[in-house]
Amino acid sequence: TVVCHNFAICYGRDALAISVFKPPLWLLPFVVRLFDAMRGFVAPVSFYLPFNKLKLPDGRPAAPLLEADPMATLSYSLGAVASLGSTRPATPMARITTPVMLVSSTGDEVFPVAYEQELFDRLTCEKKFLLIPDKGHMMIIFDADKPWLIDPIAEWFDTYLRAPDGPAGG
Repeated sequence: TVVCHNFAICYGRDALAISVFKPPLWLLPFVVRLFDAMRGFVAPVSFYLPFNKLKLPDGRPAAPLLEADPMATLSYSLGAVASLGSTRPATPMARITTPVMLVSSTGDEVFPVAYEQELFDRLTCEKKFLLIPDKGHMMIIFDADKPWLIDPIAEWFDTYLRAPDGPAGG
């Protein structure tokens, strides 16, 4: 079983739904080739995803926190972006068999609920969409200890990881 805080397909029309950079669909193969040719160049994540819209729980911009965090990814090579844009998902959503829980929020600044719902609806496996009202993309960091977030996730794991004859983990 798996729990995902958002998911995205970075190929074709699906990628354009979340990307800040939105060339016409017919131009996308050329852009991918161009980025591949310029693979050594680096672009900020905000060139591709709207990370500059991320907010802290108190409403302040998250950029200063992210810039101070040595673990935060703030840029990608154009080669990496080209690779994402030219690689189809290994398994189409409809063929995934692992139970999937998607965690998202109505206030997510990066992944719109309609986009997440459309991808979620493609799944044919056991699934659950935990949609949290009015929280931002970074809720998974700042609210990880909140019962309204952790309890449904723990219940999901308990349901799908529990051995038939005993507690989870056998």
